[in-house]
Amino acid sequence: MLDGGSHNTFGENYDSSGDKIIDAKCSYFTYGDSIDSIIESGTLSVPDYIKIDVDGIEHFIIEGGLNTLKNKNVKEILIEISENFEMHKTTIINILKELGFEIKWKKSSFDVDNKSKYYTLNYLFQKK
Repeated sequence: MLDGGSHNTFGENYDSSGDKIIDAKCSYFTYGDSIDSIIESGTLSVPDYIKIDVDGIEHFIIEGGLNTLKNKNVKEILIEISENFEMHKTTIINILKELGFEIKWKKSSFDVDNKSKYYTLNYLFQKK
């Protein structure tokens, strides 16, 4: 395991690299909701900046926030993307580009081997 890494998931049976979780050490139930549902309910206002780091389900979070992400108030999204989980990476980049975002930069928050199955980078997307 990486320093500071949790390698957890929410509602899925795979880890942040897309590999099936075979021997979970712990599990519990918790409440979850979509970005759009939270905004539409009035619980929160549309944010200017969003940070998403949820160990492999970032693409589902993006899909659950399409209406919110279309809003002109959202200026930037900082999101962790697994470089070795191709479907995850491609889905996120394609959706955000379709919504008018472009990649401003991508980098690691710490020194990690790019051959690791947990090779992730923080991407900053900025609305054009």
